[in-house]
Amino acid sequence: MQNDQLCKLCNSAKASSIKSHIFSHFFIKSMLNPIGNSKRGIGRSFQMSGQGGTKTFFERNVSMKDYDRLFGGQELSEQQLEELKMDPYSEPFILCIRCEKRMGIVEDYFNDNIYENIFAYDRLKNNISIQSENKNVIKLFFLSMIWRSSIARFDNFQIQTTIEQRLKHLLNNSIGDDIEETLKLSSAYEEEIEKEALFCATASVFCDITANQILIDNTTEPYFFEINEYSVCYFGSVDNPSVNEDLFGLEKYISDDSINQGNCQFKICIIENSDWNEKRNKIGQKKASEFVHSTKIDFYKKFVQVNKKKPTEAQVKAFIDDLIYGTETTVALRYSQERIDSLINKHT
Repeated sequence: MQNDQLCKLCNSAKASSIKSHIFSHFFIKSMLNPIGNSKRGIGRSFQMSGQGGTKTFFERNVSMKDYDRLFGGQELSEQQLEELKMDPYSEPFILCIRCEKRMGIVEDYFNDNIYENIFAYDRLKNNISIQSENKNVIKLFFLSMIWRSSIARFDNFQIQTTIEQRLKHLLNNSIGDDIEETLKLSSAYEEEIEKEALFCATASVFCDITANQILIDNTTEPYFFEINEYSVCYFGSVDNPSVNEDLFGLEKYISDDSINQGNCQFKICIIENSDWNEKRNKIGQKKASEFVHSTKIDFYKKFVQVNKKKPTEAQVKAFIDDLIYGTETTVALRYSQERIDSLINKHT
């Protein structure tokens, strides 16, 4: 596999990294891995957001027993097996090797100093105030994932071009080749970093860590990210950040006190566990509704094309019932594009 594109961060070296992570592995491993297992390479996930059917992802060391359980013993071709191992949370040839390592510097800092110790910090009202003099590096970690999601067009996500360019400039100039250099550079660019408004939230208990989700919703005021055990709202560098979107109940936690902007310690809001679960359920309901609506449109178009007339409500209902309640399939195949196409053909 060859590539002649330049790195999208430094814009000077060749984009030679064949696997640039959009979301840090430590940040999503509890979503991918079976409960209680922290090994790498055994994760699995189902990509359900966006248009089209679901896509299944297995990391390289998943056992054949898991294949059989999720695919019902169906024999898979070599191409299908390779597609299952295509990581949806990474993108090839967007960064050079050096910039990929630079992204790892802010990831490692967050993992070592915040992620593993978040509940050891002192509470400030409903927030945890991160007692760290390196608040700039913490914010750069979140900004780096937002920027990478945009340049990779993850699930068709894209922030405004002017914001994308601003974050590129900020990340490229604020992150060095080691943590010491990064601390110095981020301090020099502190004024620019402080302008970016960011809200982060998590909960203290999760009823089922493997049921968490990665979602970038179609909101812009603010941009909304659901990344496993964190919710992230990004407002850009506006002077008075405000919520003008439905954020599944999260909006009641967002205020001037909980938004990270200006010269203050980095805060992560700890929301009620019941509110977290309600938010997650609302997200699932919305995406399920969007999925059904999109699939109905595909069925409608094909029916008209084949029969030269519109389907009746009863015919549409029969198709949807077969899609949702049909028992002749497995979890991994139920909403696959192949099964959707097969049912459309069956009902037209």
